Amino acid sequence: MKTQITIAISICLLISLLLILARQNTDYSRMNDPHEYAHLGKSLWIGDGLRYNNVPDVVLSPGFPIVIGAVNKIIDNPEWSGKIICMVSFLFSVLLMYNISLSFLFEKKYAIVSVLLFATNSNYLINATNGYSESLFTLAFIAIAFITLNIRRQNGLSLLQAVIFSALWAILYYIRAEGLIIGIILFFWLAIGTLHNKILLWLTPVVCAILILPYLFFLRSYSGHWQLSGKTYLNLVMGELNSPYQKVKQDENTDERYSITHQTHVNPAKSLGFGKYWDQPENDIAQRITFNLIKWGKIYWLTYSVVGIAVWFWGFYKFNKTNILFLLSLFLPAGVYLMFFILPRTIAIYHWIGIIFMISGLKNMKLYFESYFQQKNVDNLMWVSVFLISLYQSRSVIKIIYSQLI
Repeated sequence: MKTQITIAISICLLISLLLILARQNTDYSRMNDPHEYAHLGKSLWIGDGLRYNNVPDVVLSPGFPIVIGAVNKIIDNPEWSGKIICMVSFLFSVLLMYNISLSFLFEKKYAIVSVLLFATNSNYLINATNGYSESLFTLAFIAIAFITLNIRRQNGLSLLQAVIFSALWAILYYIRAEGLIIGIILFFWLAIGTLHNKILLWLTPVVCAILILPYLFFLRSYSGHWQLSGKTYLNLVMGELNSPYQKVKQDENTDERYSITHQTHVNPAKSLGFGKYWDQPENDIAQRITFNLIKWGKIYWLTYSVVGIAVWFWGFYKFNKTNILFLLSLFLPAGVYLMFFILPRTIAIYHWIGIIFMISGLKNMKLYFESYFQQKNVDNLMWVSVFLISLYQSRSVIKIIYSQLI
């Protein structure tokens, strides 16, 4: 099994490196978030604070820029620092995906399948080679979910586990605002369990609050408001430009982010077939939610194919009810995106949850067909299905590599 997982990871890394080489001439100044993250990180570590184009910027959470700045100290290239961080996050996410699949009582071969399905997703893979914060966030997301599962299974919480849980909770928030909500959901799952160390458990939100207070004071001093970030869920619900800090920047046109880069992604996902990102109702919340629900369904349909969706729902139907509630609750933060906009790269954060359901579906399909056919033939059918799903969901990556390198 070690040989198989090594081969699987090697293939994933090879595809990633080819994808980076295929897009080495990309103008990152027109890619919005990656460019801004890179230069925020550089500015932070030279002592200028979180500044972009010489203007204080709290639109993006500081966690990713902090890490970029640290790596940039070594290689002195902010854009490549972001790529390297994303690649390392991708690698460790793959390893964690293997372990979290096993924690749901799957066999090792199904854990390997989960790695392949996870790592061949175009949306996630493109993020992992572009310099977006979603890759680092996904790593922290899977890590905190994994430790939560272990705590629940052990029915006990050690001091080390409490510290790790609190730290990951704070890290999630520092990378993206929705990390705070994910941490609350996972804390709830621990709180309703029968843990022996309840007092230690209730200290975790206190420690998390202490860790995030410096950022809250930083926001207060720079913007004059107790907002989590320019992309916090509170601002998303109210409408992004209702944020007083962002409204000032929009009116004064002091930041290139608002005057140029928000207009460059007219149709950035054309090769994926998702259409324009921004072509949605602007004011009516009900229309916006309906529009985004349809878009979300389209993203999933175009990502996993008919076969993948069928396997996904079969796994959902046959899955352990407690595990279903646990995994579905982790989708709740994504629901607020429905009031703002749906991007393939934001949905990719939750890709690993869908993979768990898909593996459950493959396992149950295999058991069903084994009652009618020989086990060897059923195994072959399962691997063919995995290959087809992987090929389908990685088609955009293959297309990019083929068009640029061949």
